[in-house]
Amino acid sequence: MKLNNTVTLGLVAGILHSVIWYFTAVNIGVYTEEAYLYRLMLMAGLVFVGVPIVIYLERNNNGNSLEFKAGLKTGLLYAVVFASVMAFFNYVYHQILSPDTVDYFVSEIKKKAISDGRSEEEIQKMVDWQRSNFASYRVFPPVIFSSLIASLLFAGILQKKPTKSV
Repeated sequence: MKLNNTVTLGLVAGILHSVIWYFTAVNIGVYTEEAYLYRLMLMAGLVFVGVPIVIYLERNNNGNSLEFKAGLKTGLLYAVVFASVMAFFNYVYHQILSPDTVDYFVSEIKKKAISDGRSEEEIQKMVDWQRSNFASYRVFPPVIFSSLIASLLFAGILQKKPTKSV
């Protein structure tokens, strides 16, 4: 089975993101918020570089013509594949490679809430919210939303009607 360029580049971007994020987190510290900020910036960069590339390649594969709808679908397919790889690595990272990271951030938010004099109910809500931030499904919305914006933009820019031969 031959994978098309969009799926292949989505897989490559997801794997590249995962490897860079892992080594960044190890080098600057897995218990820092900066590791997650770098992860977000890396994700945005791979979306806003990858989406135009896959749309451009789709246009070239279609005889240098591309309808807006096809460009939009191509960009969103890239996003779904990219987000799926990111979600898988997120799960592996927080369950196998660094399972204590979630507990560390939850304990930090709990300490802060206690020092702020919050009630037990508020503390529990904050702890639940912090724990849910590390769920793998939380990876999809920012990737899909930013890819939708990039796909709309670049599908509009790169669309090209087929030339009619005489």
